[in-house]
Amino acid sequence: MKLGKYLRKTWGSLSYRWLDKWLPAVEDARRETALPPLEGHMPSGIGAPLLFFAAADAAYFERYGRAFIAALLANAPGSGIHIHLFNPAPAQLQLLAELSGGAVPHFSHTWEHVDLDRHDDERRGRYYYSVRFVRFAEIAAGAGAPCLCLDIDALLVGPIEELKDKVGAADLAFYARFDKHGGNTKLLAGTLYISPSRQAMAFLRAVGGQIGRFVAHGHLLEKLDQMVIYDFFLRFNRKTPRLKFMSLDDSIVDLRFGGGGLIWYPKGASKRDRGYCDRLRRFEADFSRRVSHSSGGA
Repeated sequence: MKLGKYLRKTWGSLSYRWLDKWLPAVEDARRETALPPLEGHMPSGIGAPLLFFAAADAAYFERYGRAFIAALLANAPGSGIHIHLFNPAPAQLQLLAELSGGAVPHFSHTWEHVDLDRHDDERRGRYYYSVRFVRFAEIAAGAGAPCLCLDIDALLVGPIEELKDKVGAADLAFYARFDKHGGNTKLLAGTLYISPSRQAMAFLRAVGGQIGRFVAHGHLLEKLDQMVIYDFFLRFNRKTPRLKFMSLDDSIVDLRFGGGGLIWYPKGASKRDRGYCDRLRRFEADFSRRVSHSSGGA
């Protein structure tokens, strides 16, 4: 590892630990985080075997959201889908309202309007990828089903039964990288599976509360979501009973788009991979056909 990258990771981990020690506690994250109000429709007792959750700003949803939804409809029929948008465009809200209105079974959506004008693009991104877990905790609380948080640029390319078989009775699952240096690289945050067990729900509430605590006090740390998830994973595993954990491997999370993995998970330059881009376009076209058909179009 290059020295600069090593030092950056080390500084991030140390900053998180220091702030965790000295920041005021937040007793009720939903009430005291100073986050904008959550708008839209919260799922409640969805009656589906699994709820997929993804969050994005307007630009990222425009680029990846339709393909993400179409991939779930193709490979996880009967599952629930919840999309949360940051500062959505009116046309996007209209589209999601149509899907929530019956065009797609078990579909729901929420959004928030947040003023991030004082932040540069990097810090806006930190808000989006961190605060999604505050929202994930709120959404999962009422779902009454296992929930899987994915990055919206991920694509489900195989039958969801493979994931169900893998996680089994686990409370918690994610793609772990425990051999990496620094608490901010131990996992891929956009692969977080949570069962509806009491222990798992308590874990997710704690994660959402901690992220809300940092954001409320203006600390949008790089990879804050990863650090918090890993921190509370360790904390909960010091309790009794321990979390029943399953590490998702390459058979589920495919970073190379060729190993037979269930979920294609792009990172950095791999978003330009030809195979990934081709699959993205096919799912986008599939989405257009589905929406046109459901709305009575040709």
